Amino acid sequence: MSHPAAGDASARAPGPRPSLRDAVTALLTAEEHGDHASSFRLLDDEGRRNYADVLRWRDRRNQLPAVTGFQIQTSSEGTGTVDVLVNHAPGLDPFVGLSPAHEHERWVGRQEHGGWLLDAEATSDPVLPSEAGVVPAVMAWVRAAEACDAPGVRAHQAVDPLLGTGNAAAQLCSVKIAFSPGAADNVQPGPATQQLVAQFNADALLWARSVTLTGAAAPIRIVVAPIGDTWRVIGVFA
Repeated sequence: MSHPAAGDASARAPGPRPSLRDAVTALLTAEEHGDHASSFRLLDDEGRRNYADVLRWRDRRNQLPAVTGFQIQTSSEGTGTVDVLVNHAPGLDPFVGLSPAHEHERWVGRQEHGGWLLDAEATSDPVLPSEAGVVPAVMAWVRAAEACDAPGVRAHQAVDPLLGTGNAAAQLCSVKIAFSPGAADNVQPGPATQQLVAQFNADALLWARSVTLTGAAAPIRIVVAPIGDTWRVIGVFA
C-alpha cells in the first residue's frame, strides 16, 4: 500500500481517532512502519504548528530511536494520557544517541477536529539494565584487555575507538595490575562528560555510568553505556 506523498492534501489533513488509545496505537504503528506521513496526521494543532509539514516531522522522528514494537500499558481519557512501553533495536549512535531496548513513553492527547489527536513530543524514560551489572561488565573488559583477548575486548565494548584513551585495551595488554573497582556512579564533571556530550548529546549524562579503578599509579575511570540488557565500555579516562 502506498503512503500519501508529503505534499498531498491528505498528508496535511488531521486524522483524529475515536479514542485516545486508538490515536496512540495508530501513531506508533505508523512509526513502526516508517510511515511518517500517517503519523503526522495524528498530531494536534499545536504539534502541527511546531512541525509545519511532513518533512519537518520526519526529520524530528529520525532524531529519535526507531520504533520496532510497543505495548500500551495504561490509557486514561480523563487525564488525556497514555503510557506505552516502546521497543527499539538497542545501540549507540552519534546522531540518535542511545537507543534503549525499551523505554516508557507518555503520550498526551487532546480532543480536536472531532476526535483525539496527540502532542508531538512524548516524554520518555529509558529502561536501563540493573546497575548491579556495571562493575562486572567493567572487570570483564579489563580481564579481556589484560589477556590481550581482542575478540573479548570487542564483545565488552560498544564503540571503537573508545572515548578518552582510544587504545586503552592495547595499553593494558599483558599488564598485570590488581585493580580494585569502586562502586558504579554517574559520570562526574570533567573530560569524560565533555566527550560524552559532544559525541552522544546531553542525554548521555542520564544513562552513562562510571567505575573508578585503583591499583595503578593513578586512578582509571571506565565509562559504560547500557546496550540492551548489558553494560558495555565506551570510554577510559586516566
